Amino acid sequence: MSNRKIMLVDDDVNILNSLERVLHSESYDLIKCERAMEAWDLLNQLNGEVDVIVSDNMMPDADGIVLLKMARRKYPNVVRIMLTGESTLADAEEAINSAEVYKFLNKPCKVDKFKTVLEEAINYRDFLVSRDK
Repeated sequence: MSNRKIMLVDDDVNILNSLERVLHSESYDLIKCERAMEAWDLLNQLNGEVDVIVSDNMMPDADGIVLLKMARRKYPNVVRIMLTGESTLADAEEAINSAEVYKFLNKPCKVDKFKTVLEEAINYRDFLVSRDK
């Protein structure tokens, strides 16, 4: 099986680089995007062939929730995770109820927890894909 594609979306380059360092020892193909709409365009270019999207919420061009809702509609088997430092209860509710995120994580997130959630998300992706066969 080819490496898993993980899309990391955050307007803070330091966060993207930090996530890349955290995952450097894993055999993931990491796709880093600094804008929600950049991620959306790339997701479409890849025809939804991404296993997991990990997105921040508050970004200049569009909220991560908007990105994750669009991904849910067009590519429902791409597992969606919200990783944000600025969230309200309303944001969490919208992410869970409208974008159907797999997990909603707050920054800073412990490395072990992040890696475990990502591994669980990949297992969930496998379940979704096998169910649809």
